[in-house]
Amino acid sequence: MNEFTNELRKINGRLLMYTSNYYNAIHQKTKVFADLESILDRLGANFSSEVVDDYSEHGSIKDPENFKKEYDAYLAKYNNNEPIQIYNLPGLLTEYSNKYLKAQQRFLKNMYEFRRYFESNSG
Repeated sequence: MNEFTNELRKINGRLLMYTSNYYNAIHQKTKVFADLESILDRLGANFSSEVVDDYSEHGSIKDPENFKKEYDAYLAKYNNNEPIQIYNLPGLLTEYSNKYLKAQQRFLKNMYEFRRYFESNSG
Protein backbone atom coordinates (compact mmCIF):
# COMPACT_ATOMS: atom_id res chain seq x y z
CA MET A 1 0.00 0.00 0.00
CA ASN A 2 2.87 2.36 0.80
CA GLU A 3 4.41 1.75 -2.62
CA PHE A 4 1.05 2.43 -4.29
CA THR A 5 0.71 5.73 -2.38
CA ASN A 6 4.22 6.79 -3.41
CA GLU A 7 3.44 6.06 -7.07
CA LEU A 8 0.28 8.17 -6.81
CA ARG A 9 2.31 11.03 -5.34
CA LYS A 10 4.78 10.85 -8.24
CA ILE A 11 1.95 10.86 -10.77
CA ASN A 12 0.26 13.80 -9.01
CA GLY A 13 3.58 15.67 -9.02
CA ARG A 14 3.91 15.16 -12.79
CA LEU A 15 0.32 16.27 -13.31
CA LEU A 16 0.96 19.44 -11.30
CA MET A 17 4.06 20.14 -13.39
CA TYR A 18 2.12 19.63 -16.64
CA THR A 19 -0.74 21.79 -15.36
CA SER A 20 1.70 24.58 -14.53
CA ASN A 21 3.27 24.32 -17.99
CA TYR A 22 -0.16 24.36 -19.60
CA TYR A 23 -1.25 27.48 -17.71
CA ASN A 24 2.04 29.20 -18.53
CA ALA A 25 1.53 28.39 -22.22
CA ILE A 26 -2.02 29.78 -22.15
CA HIS A 27 -0.78 32.91 -20.37
CA GLN A 28 1.97 33.40 -22.98
CA LYS A 29 -0.46 32.83 -25.86
CA THR A 30 -2.92 35.35 -24.39
CA LYS A 31 -0.12 37.90 -23.97
CA VAL A 32 1.02 37.43 -27.57
CA PHE A 33 -2.53 37.95 -28.87
CA ALA A 34 -3.07 40.98 -26.66
CA ASP A 35 0.18 42.50 -27.92
CA LEU A 36 -0.75 41.65 -31.49
CA GLU A 37 -4.20 43.21 -31.14
CA SER A 38 -2.68 46.34 -29.65
CA ILE A 39 -0.14 46.67 -32.46
CA LEU A 40 -2.78 46.06 -35.14
CA ASP A 41 -5.11 48.65 -33.57
CA ARG A 42 -2.35 51.26 -33.53
CA LEU A 43 -1.31 50.28 -37.05
CA GLY A 44 -4.88 50.64 -38.33
CA ALA A 45 -5.38 53.97 -36.58
CA ASN A 46 -2.12 55.38 -37.93
CA PHE A 47 -2.90 54.10 -41.42
CA SER A 48 -6.31 55.70 -41.30
CA SER A 49 -5.06 59.06 -40.05
CA GLU A 50 -1.81 59.32 -42.00
CA VAL A 51 -2.72 57.64 -45.28
CA VAL A 52 -6.49 57.49 -45.82
CA ASP A 53 -7.36 60.87 -44.27
CA ASP A 54 -4.42 62.67 -45.94
CA TYR A 55 -5.30 61.21 -49.31
CA SER A 56 -8.99 62.02 -48.99
CA GLU A 57 -8.34 65.59 -47.82
CA HIS A 58 -5.27 66.57 -49.85
CA GLY A 59 -5.19 64.08 -52.72
CA SER A 60 -1.70 62.97 -51.72
CA ILE A 61 0.01 61.21 -48.85
CA LYS A 62 2.52 63.00 -46.67
CA ASP A 63 5.23 61.08 -44.87
CA PRO A 64 3.39 58.46 -42.76
CA GLU A 65 6.14 58.16 -40.14
CA ASN A 66 3.97 56.84 -37.28
CA PHE A 67 2.49 54.19 -39.56
CA LYS A 68 5.98 53.14 -40.68
CA LYS A 69 7.14 53.01 -37.06
CA GLU A 70 4.22 50.81 -35.99
CA TYR A 71 4.62 48.58 -39.04
CA ASP A 72 8.34 48.16 -38.33
CA ALA A 73 7.50 47.33 -34.69
CA TYR A 74 5.05 44.67 -35.89
CA LEU A 75 7.63 43.14 -38.23
CA ALA A 76 10.43 43.29 -35.66
CA LYS A 77 8.33 41.63 -32.98
CA TYR A 78 7.15 38.73 -35.11
CA ASN A 79 10.10 38.09 -37.45
CA ASN A 80 11.92 35.88 -34.94
CA ASN A 81 13.81 38.78 -33.38
CA GLU A 82 11.99 37.97 -30.17
CA PRO A 83 11.78 34.20 -29.66
CA ILE A 84 8.23 33.09 -28.89
CA GLN A 85 7.49 29.44 -28.18
CA ILE A 86 3.92 28.89 -29.28
CA TYR A 87 2.78 26.00 -31.41
CA ASN A 88 1.98 27.10 -34.97
CA LEU A 89 2.64 30.80 -34.26
CA PRO A 90 2.96 31.90 -37.93
CA GLY A 91 -0.40 30.29 -38.74
CA LEU A 92 -2.02 31.85 -35.68
CA LEU A 93 -0.63 35.29 -36.53
CA THR A 94 -1.89 35.00 -40.10
CA GLU A 95 -5.32 33.83 -38.95
CA TYR A 96 -5.60 36.58 -36.33
CA SER A 97 -4.45 39.28 -38.77
CA ASN A 98 -6.99 38.08 -41.33
CA LYS A 99 -9.77 38.14 -38.72
CA TYR A 100 -8.79 41.68 -37.80
CA LEU A 101 -8.83 42.82 -41.44
CA LYS A 102 -12.16 41.10 -42.12
CA ALA A 103 -13.70 42.75 -39.06
CA GLN A 104 -12.41 46.12 -40.22
CA GLN A 105 -13.82 45.51 -43.71
CA ARG A 106 -17.20 44.51 -42.24
CA PHE A 107 -17.22 47.70 -40.19
CA LEU A 108 -16.42 49.85 -43.22
CA LYS A 109 -19.05 48.04 -45.29
CA ASN A 110 -21.65 48.61 -42.56
CA MET A 111 -20.74 52.29 -42.39
CA TYR A 112 -21.09 52.54 -46.17
CA GLU A 113 -24.49 50.82 -46.07
CA PHE A 114 -25.62 53.11 -43.24
CA ARG A 115 -24.52 56.19 -45.16
CA ARG A 116 -26.25 54.96 -48.32
CA TYR A 117 -29.44 54.22 -46.37
CA PHE A 118 -29.34 57.58 -44.61
CA GLU A 119 -28.75 59.49 -47.84
CA SER A 120 -31.52 57.66 -49.71
CA ASN A 121 -34.06 58.33 -46.92
CA SER A 122 -33.14 61.94 -46.22
CA GLY A 123 -33.79 63.33 -49.68
